[in-house]
Amino acid sequence: MAITTLTNLNDPTTLTAVNEIIGSIGESQVDSLDTDNVDVVNAVRILDHQNRLVQGKGYTFNTDIITLKPDAKSQNIRYSTYWIKVTDPNNQTHYINKNSLLYDRVNQTDIFTNDVTLEIISLKPLDEMPDCFLQYIIARSVRQFNSSYFGDPNVDAMYQQIEQESKIECFNYDMDYSDFNIIYQNPFTAYRAFRR
Repeated sequence: MAITTLTNLNDPTTLTAVNEIIGSIGESQVDSLDTDNVDVVNAVRILDHQNRLVQGKGYTFNTDIITLKPDAKSQNIRYSTYWIKVTDPNNQTHYINKNSLLYDRVNQTDIFTNDVTLEIISLKPLDEMPDCFLQYIIARSVRQFNSSYFGDPNVDAMYQQIEQESKIECFNYDMDYSDFNIIYQNPFTAYRAFRR
C-alpha cells in the first residue's frame, strides 16, 4: 500500500508520533513506517492531514516574508509544494498555485517582471517545529484516529485534555515569539493614531 504524503517517513519524530497514534488504541509500536501495515498508513495519513491543518493557520515558526526573483527567461516563479498560503505582506493580494507556478489572481498573470515580496506560510517538517505544536498535532491526530477506527471515549477524553493544554502552549509560544502590536496591526486604532 503506497503512502502519498509530504511527511518524511524516515524521520524519527514521525515514527514517534505514529507510535503514539497507534499506541493510543493499544496497537504495538513499530520499528519503521511499514507501508504494509494499514494502521501505520492510516496514522501517517491522519498525521499529515492534521499537520497541514494546524500549520495552515500560520504561526511565527512557519510564516516568513520573502522576496522572490522571477526566472530570467520565463519570468515565472515556481510554486513550492511546501507553501500553504501565499499573500503580499499587507494581506491584500492573494496568490495561488496554478500549473506549479505562482499566479497573481488580481492581475491574472503568472508573469512577473520584478521581484515579488510575499508573506508565505510554509509546511515545516515535524522535526523542525516547536514541541508544543508537535504535541498539539499528535493529540489532534490521536483523537481523529481513535474516532475513525476505534471509538474509545476514554482515549478521546484523555487526548482532548492534552489537545487543549497543547493549544494553550501554542498560543503562548506565538505570543512570546511574535511582534504583535495592537496599535499598528489593528486598522481602526492605526487610523485613529495617524489621522492627524
